[in-house]
Amino acid sequence: MITPGIDEFTLVLQPTKPTFANIDAWEERAPLIAETFIEQTHLNTLFGNHVYAVSGSAGYTNHITYANQPFGGFNISWHEGRQSMGIVIAFSASSWLYYRKFFKEKFGIDTTVVDFLTLSESTHWSSRLSRIDFFADFKDEGINVNTIYNSVERGTAKVVHADGKKNRSKHEVYMTDGEIKTYYLGSRSKNTRLRFRLYDKKYEQISKGSDALHLFEAKKLTDWVRLEISFKKEYAHQLHKSLLEIKNHNELKDLILGAILDKYQFIYVKSEKPMKVTKGLKDMLNTDGYVFINPNVKVVELEKMIDHQLHGSGLFSLLHKIEEIFGDEASKKFIEWLYNQYYNTYEPTENDIAWLNKFEAIYQLDYKDDINKLLK
Repeated sequence: MITPGIDEFTLVLQPTKPTFANIDAWEERAPLIAETFIEQTHLNTLFGNHVYAVSGSAGYTNHITYANQPFGGFNISWHEGRQSMGIVIAFSASSWLYYRKFFKEKFGIDTTVVDFLTLSESTHWSSRLSRIDFFADFKDEGINVNTIYNSVERGTAKVVHADGKKNRSKHEVYMTDGEIKTYYLGSRSKNTRLRFRLYDKKYEQISKGSDALHLFEAKKLTDWVRLEISFKKEYAHQLHKSLLEIKNHNELKDLILGAILDKYQFIYVKSEKPMKVTKGLKDMLNTDGYVFINPNVKVVELEKMIDHQLHGSGLFSLLHKIEEIFGDEASKKFIEWLYNQYYNTYEPTENDIAWLNKFEAIYQLDYKDDINKLLK
């Protein structure tokens, strides 16, 4: 299965004049714009009350975020003394996933970046993307990062633009156990306008362990490779304009695929035919019926804790030893004793309370208080 999508993005707001009853001082105007933007895009409705934070986007002095959420990397930032820097709204991949998830639950609508950018329009400010990441996931498609890179390195394949001209971007790879897991094209400089990454998403998620957002999905798949491009500066500005012209999901799908294929195509040298990773995208282009469905993202913190008790904590090993020494019923008595110890002596810690503040409502919504669903 090939699934295109949009990962993280950064939006910059610049105030227009006149605005907010002729309030001229930037230090007064900026928070008003931020608060209006929050209301207009339903951020507090979906994420709860925002808080002011000590850090956010680099180079800015004032920051808003959402503390009690299962994601990180979201912030609204501005510099109190530099209006020219505007107000930055930065969505990480995880915060954008949860925005879409909560939007669906609250309003019953599968929302996209196009919808969000439309919501972001206002007479009080102008807006433009300074970064947006397009991706295509190849799940159980038999794509291998190591094979693709080696083909290019040996000269049996090449990377070209849509017009057939060779892509001369710098190559960079990361290897694990003798196999390339991540393949970059483009500079790592913060000033770069374009950077390509092809990586083993299954390996990445499993290696992250309890920090992975898609750990259980990755374990179920035979292979999962992600092709991802970061568009910045002028490229992002152009894509913002194009996104606002999108009328349906098919057009959005084609914009994502077209932008990828415009800059990066993997072609066999002798036959001039596309490699599988490029052919799959070309075959999806200009087809009808595609729908971007909000991801079925579920918090898996409890699942990870349960998995640790099953496989990593040594609990089962302990029960086995107790049974071998004291007999078959001994492990059951031990579990009963353990529960009584918890019930009669355990006091919740500050970490417990903070964890529940962040996850309790989400779990109750996802599982509707049914522990049996969690333990399937």
